[in-house]
Amino acid sequence: MLCYWGAKVREGFGLIQPDNVTHLNDGIRCVCPTSEIQDISVGRHFVGFIRNGKVSVTRLCGDDHDGKLKQLETENQEITLIVCGGDDSLLLAHGGKVIIMDESANCRPLKDLSNRHVIHISCGDQHSMALTQEGQVFVWGENSHGQLGLGEGRSGSQTPQHVQCLDGVPLAQISAGGDHSFVLSLSGVVLGWGKNSSGQLGLGDSTDRCVPTLVRSLNGKKTQFISCGGEHTATLSKGGTVFTFGAGVFGQLGHNSFKDEHLPRVVAELWGSVVSEVTCGRHHTLVLVAPSKRIYSFGCGTQGQLGNGQMTNQPLPSPVHLPAEFIDEFVFGKLIAGEHHSFALFFKQLGNISAKPEPNPNRGILTLDDRMIDQRGSECNNKINQVFSSAACLNGSFLKTSCDEHYQTSANVCGLDFDLVKKLFAKLTENKNVMTKIVRMVRDKLLPSLNPKEGFSSVEALRVYLLLPELIRVCQEQHRVHLLEALASKILQLKPDALEVLESYWSELPEDRLKDLVKLYRNTSAVLIDEISSGEINCDEMIHLKKLLQVLQMIYKVCCRTHNDITSRDFIIHKINDLLDMLQATLPDFESCSILYIDEILERKDHFVKTFEVLVSFPFVAETVSKWRIFKFLQDPFIRKTIPDQHDAVWVLTGSTLHINRTSILKDTLQYLRNGNHTFQHLLKVNFVGEDGIDEGALSAEFFSLLSQSLLTWKKKPLKVLENSLVWFNAENTHNEEFYYLGVVCGMALFNQYYMSIDFPLALFKKLLDQSVTLNDLEEISPVEARGLKDLLQEDEEVVDALFQNFTFKGQELIPNGTQIPVTTINRQKYVDLYVDFIFNKSVKNQFEQFSAGFSEGCPVKAWKMFHPEELREVFNGSPKYEWEDLQKCATYEHCSPSDELIKNFWTVFFELSEENKNKFLIFMYGTSRVPPGGLSKQTLKIVPMNNPDSDDLLPVAQTCFGTLYLPKYSHVDNLRQKLTHAISFCKVFGRVVKTVRGALLPSLNPQEGFTGVEALRVYLLLPELIRVCKQQHRTNTLKALTSKILQLKPDALEVLVNYWSKLPKDCLKDVVKLFRNASAELIGSISFSEINRDEPKCLRKFLKVLQLVYKVCCRDDIDITNRDFIIHEIKDLLDMLQVTLEDFGLWMVYGDINYMVDLKDHFVKTLQVLISFPFVTDTASKLRIFKFLQNPFSMKGFQTLVLHLNGNILQINRESMLKDTMLYLKRGIHSSLRPLKVNFAGENGIDAGGVSAEFFSLLSQSLLTWEKKPLEVCENSLVWFNSEYTTKEDFYNLGLVCGMALFNHCYMNIEFPLALFKKLLDQSVTLSDLEEISPVEARGLKDLLEEDEEVVEVLFLDFTFKGQELIPNGAQIPVTIINRQKYVDLYVDFIFNKSVKNQFEPFSAGFSESCPVKAWKMFHPKELREVFSGSPEYEWEDLQKHATYQRCSPSDDLIKNFWTVFFESSEENKKKFLIFMYGTDRVPAGGLSKVTLKIVQWNTSDSDDRFPEAQTCFGILCLPKYSDIDTLRNKLIHAISYCEVFGRL
Repeated sequence: MLCYWGAKVREGFGLIQPDNVTHLNDGIRCVCPTSEIQDISVGRHFVGFIRNGKVSVTRLCGDDHDGKLKQLETENQEITLIVCGGDDSLLLAHGGKVIIMDESANCRPLKDLSNRHVIHISCGDQHSMALTQEGQVFVWGENSHGQLGLGEGRSGSQTPQHVQCLDGVPLAQISAGGDHSFVLSLSGVVLGWGKNSSGQLGLGDSTDRCVPTLVRSLNGKKTQFISCGGEHTATLSKGGTVFTFGAGVFGQLGHNSFKDEHLPRVVAELWGSVVSEVTCGRHHTLVLVAPSKRIYSFGCGTQGQLGNGQMTNQPLPSPVHLPAEFIDEFVFGKLIAGEHHSFALFFKQLGNISAKPEPNPNRGILTLDDRMIDQRGSECNNKINQVFSSAACLNGSFLKTSCDEHYQTSANVCGLDFDLVKKLFAKLTENKNVMTKIVRMVRDKLLPSLNPKEGFSSVEALRVYLLLPELIRVCQEQHRVHLLEALASKILQLKPDALEVLESYWSELPEDRLKDLVKLYRNTSAVLIDEISSGEINCDEMIHLKKLLQVLQMIYKVCCRTHNDITSRDFIIHKINDLLDMLQATLPDFESCSILYIDEILERKDHFVKTFEVLVSFPFVAETVSKWRIFKFLQDPFIRKTIPDQHDAVWVLTGSTLHINRTSILKDTLQYLRNGNHTFQHLLKVNFVGEDGIDEGALSAEFFSLLSQSLLTWKKKPLKVLENSLVWFNAENTHNEEFYYLGVVCGMALFNQYYMSIDFPLALFKKLLDQSVTLNDLEEISPVEARGLKDLLQEDEEVVDALFQNFTFKGQELIPNGTQIPVTTINRQKYVDLYVDFIFNKSVKNQFEQFSAGFSEGCPVKAWKMFHPEELREVFNGSPKYEWEDLQKCATYEHCSPSDELIKNFWTVFFELSEENKNKFLIFMYGTSRVPPGGLSKQTLKIVPMNNPDSDDLLPVAQTCFGTLYLPKYSHVDNLRQKLTHAISFCKVFGRVVKTVRGALLPSLNPQEGFTGVEALRVYLLLPELIRVCKQQHRTNTLKALTSKILQLKPDALEVLVNYWSKLPKDCLKDVVKLFRNASAELIGSISFSEINRDEPKCLRKFLKVLQLVYKVCCRDDIDITNRDFIIHEIKDLLDMLQVTLEDFGLWMVYGDINYMVDLKDHFVKTLQVLISFPFVTDTASKLRIFKFLQNPFSMKGFQTLVLHLNGNILQINRESMLKDTMLYLKRGIHSSLRPLKVNFAGENGIDAGGVSAEFFSLLSQSLLTWEKKPLEVCENSLVWFNSEYTTKEDFYNLGLVCGMALFNHCYMNIEFPLALFKKLLDQSVTLSDLEEISPVEARGLKDLLEEDEEVVEVLFLDFTFKGQELIPNGAQIPVTIINRQKYVDLYVDFIFNKSVKNQFEPFSAGFSESCPVKAWKMFHPKELREVFSGSPEYEWEDLQKHATYQRCSPSDDLIKNFWTVFFESSEENKKKFLIFMYGTDRVPAGGLSKVTLKIVQWNTSDSDDRFPEAQTCFGILCLPKYSDIDTLRNKLIHAISYCEVFGRL
């Protein structure tokens, strides 16, 4: 039976005859059609009925409707659900197909969802929603208020769009209102979006939302149903509570008010009633109270839609007046509220059986349960597969429904029943075929479908990240790694807020579940490490391993924070030891390894090292010993560097050598570090002055031990000794440098694997590892102080108040105004925290920061960061445990056995030694008494008996570096006791001394005789390493002798040696460079500051020749050793001394020995002439200075002839005929190339001190470019090249003369030649890159030719010609092919730059060389020469201001500030005009504007405002009148630089 009330409609809707309609009180009508109504829906235009799977609709309103009932054509599909909305209506057919009915009641299938199984549909005014069986939501229609939930800026869509941010949320219902939308999850989570003008989203405001947004006010309310009205919403909770919110203007919220509600509010009038159903119409609401079987209505009632006989709006629920007999005869089926109508569907109650249809089991998303697993058949298997291919379905399974706990789902409660998970997964594993399909579904569909980057709308979407590990754990092992790696990738893509929730879920897991999770990730990581250890090289394995460890690290942090029962041991991956063993085995003796396997071994080694570099970031998976091994491996230069790839290449690695005096060990160490010569990547080698020991470890160990004592007794007292003999920073010492070097020394000790005898507290190592210090750390350094603070935290309020403490520490406030803030029971924890923070952090902030910076510098291998604080302290200080028995257990024996009398006597004596003497034995054996991490079992001790006839007279001898004890065969135990005690007390035995080579080895070398085997050349690799660690006084002479021998080698031997150099490890080759460079620098320093030694330039030339060989190796093989590594900075000192010498000539003529000065000057000049041949050792600025010095007549000529050169060449020139006059001057042949040029413009009085010449060459450049003879042509990019069609050699010769004269006179030419010209002048080859500079299009075509496929090259039909000229004989007949195309390109480039302009370049080059006879210009690189010739291309205008000087004024004067304001606001063009005004050219010297002289002189005159600025061009002086304001300055300056031509003043 159907009851309806509200606005007028056709009687009976056509379901029955109008006469058969039953009229009840208050406008309620009843119809009982012959066919049972299964479902009903009412919208704006239609009401629809489902009977026997068929749909009939009738129009509610409209001018053209006849009110007849029309059966819809649905192609014989059984319809299970109808929803009528504002514009459209939807039908849901059996099988999940959606059909759309338009306003004309025509139906069409929604093809875009034809491949989806839809289980629920809903319609709003202008939009629709659909929910699929897999839990996906689709929306379509208008999006004026964001009601589609697709995000900001999205317009409406007529095709269904997937709401991706809801993926993974297990939904129970969807609901569309007027212009807003809601979804409800299985756990009662409510999400809404769309229009919110009246608060209908329940979010506490009236702002629209364009994405699904959580209604937090309904969390935990056990919401089971949602209904949306036009602009209001109602929810129904389990237990029957109704919440309403949104528009209340008609009273539709039921709160006895007509106000809007922006937050969900309980309908108080229904409180205590068990409401079973709620539905919202446009402006009214209906509810059903199940126990009493009564319907209540509230809201708009103007058309009778409330069913209580009143035509008014009612804000309180009132009962619908249905006859009492209905309650007995019928059961309620469904309540429907429409625009202005209300419907109640009843079903006949036959005895105890209801005719009400059973709920459709297909109306919910698929979830896994016992029944699904227990069923057999393909349909069941398909459903299981569907569950495991959808995150939403999986997240909706396994809910903890007992006691409704799943309704408590939040960021802290996941809502899963893990017992159920375990039970169902165990059932699934019983069927291998099903599990195989599940794994495939998860791998191929579920995991790829996860889109964590999109974020999530509800925390329920994160359940999949808890469930999948449980599934993977029970998978077969072959699937586990791939699945877990894919899952880890998705977890790592989660946004921070999602990760935070997931970590919270992990923290709340049952302990056994969390342990299983740890075990899963740990074991899978172990499998990958095992594969890396033993399998083929696979770079992906490392990527996968890193991801797994990143997730494991997150779990580790969770456990550290919350789970004390899961210890650090549960995370240890023991397979790391196997990997370390494999790396150890991969480092064989390369001399004995076949060359065929070197590359393979190196590749495996590098693969292992990269794995360790990954592990370093995850220290919690490695135990202390493994970490220590990893640190040692990564510190080992054999591991860090590339080993030579040839069998006969030499592998030489020595460290940075520190020469130290025992009596001044601290002073010498600090001086060594301040000199900055130490390479921290190198191992340290220590040499004690006056001692011959070679450091193989023991000398360094002793050095750090002695240095520790010196640091503790340092008079500057950077450290102070506390209670328990612990050491901390002295807060009163504020000299940052001391703490920095203290850190450097400590870092160096760690890097070199030696121990410091400085007992720092654990707090220091926590701070180094960026961990927080606590009250427990204070207890270590000051037990009494810490105990007082602990008592403070436990005392009663009265005791705390009586202490009268405030927030200060020894008079210093811990917080602002701390003296006025008393410590109370409320803030005492804060006080303690600040107290501890002050001691360990704030009070020593500067000291620790400097120490930490130095520590990181001293230990550049950051693997130390993987240690825990306790471990790092043990690695730094050594183990505190002396288990002496372990030393005996780990001892090995050579030529003897533990049962020998000598050995038994030794151990008897050893164990009867005092603790002090046992420590002395360690110092005797290893140079330190500190024990390595892991204890004495990790120490090496080899005992070797010495069979000498006088054994009783000998002392034991220790090879300290190798842990070998040579023990004479004593006749009695007493002798052994006496000798051992004496040895450990007084002897200092270290490495064996290397014999000198200068007197015997070097003279024996005879390189001129040649060699029979390449092995003979190894000495030339080994000796530099030896010389490098020699004492300073031996180094130079030994290196001189070695250099002479190298230069005497025959060409074939020298070629092999050069090849060996090219194969050296980078750091070894750098050491060779450094050795010869430093030796050269020492010689240059000696030449600069010592007496004249005629042999020194010759010796310097030899050093530089060898250095040049090494330089060419680096350039040829593209070795990562830069030009800067070869620069000898002492050349600047030599140039400074030469400058001083030249400046002092006048004084020496009067007061000194002029001949000595001339000799000294010549000695310097000869050295510079040596350096010219080796330009790679000189930087650009020094090259320019050398060029200027050698161009200076004072340097080139004897002093007696200098007067002839003072006046220079005088060129009288007319501005209007500048080019013509210059060419006539050159043709007259009166120009002297060795004299400077002086220019005089006819009719002008300027005296040329540089400025006039600068302007001359600038103007001449413009004339040459516009010369009617056109010897030059302008190419692309404004570059200039020779005109190959112009063949008058004389003009090119004169052009070269002019360019050379400009260079010689340090003036710039405004002719932009390409780099190729300067390469040709320097006899360097040009390349395709040079062509790219002058003709990019042409060059690009040639580059494309080199890269094209064979077919393309052939169809180009190119031959060996260039514009009709053959590049090679018979070139027109030779096609360009893929084989010869490189040759064609080379010839093409050669033709353009060489062959086509041969007749032009040769006379140009001859003229250039003649007019610039000082060949020092040949030492420039091409780019440097271009910059010296044309000027720097970079205008750093700030440099001009930075280097300006002032006279009669200062930078703070208003005049100067105004000047720079005007200058910097000027255009780029005007700034360049200023340069021309000041210097005669706008070209910038090499090195930039910082090299320009600018002196600003304030000009104080009474008529300043009427004067222009004036420039003394030759001297870089700007005379600036004292203008009254900035505007005057601006006008006068701009006029001056634009129109005035003011040059030098004398």
